[in-house]
Amino acid sequence: MKGTKRWISIFVSAAVCLLSVSAFSLPVAAEDTAQSGVVMTYDEERCELRFSGEGVVEATPELRAYKKLVKSVVFEKGITEIGDKAFYMFRTLEHIKMTAVKKVDRSAFNNCTELKTIDLGNALEYIGDYAFVGCKNAEGFRLPNTVKYIGMYAMSGIFKDFAPLPEGLEIIGPAAFAASAIGRDTGVLVIPESVKYMGVQCFRGTFISTLIIKSPYVDPMTSAAGMDNGEGPGLFGYYANCLEQVIVLDPDFPIGHIKGAGAADPFESAETRTTLYCPAGSSVEEYAQKWGMKTAALETIWKDGQLNLSQQTVSDVEIRMAAGGDSGDISGDGVVNMEDCMLLYRGVSGEAALDPVQASAGDLDHNGAVNMIDALMLYRTVSG
Repeated sequence: MKGTKRWISIFVSAAVCLLSVSAFSLPVAAEDTAQSGVVMTYDEERCELRFSGEGVVEATPELRAYKKLVKSVVFEKGITEIGDKAFYMFRTLEHIKMTAVKKVDRSAFNNCTELKTIDLGNALEYIGDYAFVGCKNAEGFRLPNTVKYIGMYAMSGIFKDFAPLPEGLEIIGPAAFAASAIGRDTGVLVIPESVKYMGVQCFRGTFISTLIIKSPYVDPMTSAAGMDNGEGPGLFGYYANCLEQVIVLDPDFPIGHIKGAGAADPFESAETRTTLYCPAGSSVEEYAQKWGMKTAALETIWKDGQLNLSQQTVSDVEIRMAAGGDSGDISGDGVVNMEDCMLLYRGVSGEAALDPVQASAGDLDHNGAVNMIDALMLYRTVSG
C-alpha cells in the first residue's frame, strides 16, 4: 500500500511538472508580472498580444518569448509608454494599435520589417530615436497632431507616404525621415509654424519637390554624434535632386542656421533647379543670393495663403522613360522590382557603387546621368 502511494505521488509530481512545461511553452493567456501594473495577454488563435492595466510596456524576457509568434499588438487605454527596444526586430509583427500611448521610446519597433498597419492613436507626443527605422512595409498611417518630438532616424526607411507633418510638431531629429517616402504622393511637404529645431539630413534622400517653411524660427539640432547643421550637411544631406521649390513665408526666417558648412546652401541645390521663393528685400533673399541660389518673389507662387505651383512633375519624364524602353533592371535578373529600387537608391546615395551596366539601366530619363530623379521614377513605377 505504501509502495502504491509512493508511485501515485511520483506520478502526480511528474504530471504537475509536465503541465508546467506545457503552460510555459504555449502561453495562451499570460500575465507579465515583471511589468508593474501592466497585464499582457496572448490570443493564440489571432496571434495577438494585448496590453492592459496601467504603465509602461518594457522589453522583458516574457515579451521576447513572442518575438516569432505575434502578428498584432493592441495597447489599451492605460498604456502610456512603450519602452526601449520593446519590439525590436519582431519580424512577424504586422499590425499595431495604440489608444492613449504618449511616448514611443528608442528603437521600440526598430526593424519590424513586416509591419504594415500602424494606428498611433490620438495622444502620442514623443517618437524616440530609431523608433520605426526599417519598417519598410508600413502603410496607411498618420502622425497625430499631438506629436511634438520625432527623434533621430525615427521614421527612416518607410516606403509609403505619411505626410503631412503634425501641426504641433516642435523637434525633427537628425535624419528623422532619411530615405523615406514622406511627401512622395504629392511632392509637397509643409514645415508647420510650431517647428523649432531641425536636425542634419532630416530629409536626406526623400522625394520632396516643394518644401514650404511656415515656421518663423528654426535652430539647428545637434545629433548624437555631436554634429550640428553648422558643421555638417544641411537638411537634405547633399541629396536634393527632386527639390524644385523652397517657399519661405517669414521675411526674418534665420535661413543661415540650417546651412551645412559642407553644402552649397541649406538645401544642397547645386545640382538641381531649385528656386527659393521669399519676401522681396528680406534677409532670406539676401542669404540665398549670397549662396548663388535662384530666388523669386513670394507673391508669384503664394497668394492668399494658397500655393500656386507651375508644377513640373515626374510624369513628363516617365513618358520619356516609357519611350526609352528597357530600363530599371539594376540587378540584371530580368525582373524590375523593389530590389532594383534599393540597388539604385544605394548607388545614387553613395552607399554602393554602380557598375557601367547598372548605371546604364538606372538612367531612366536617358539624360546621361544617374541621380535621385531616376531612383524616384523607378520607385513610382514599381510601387504603382
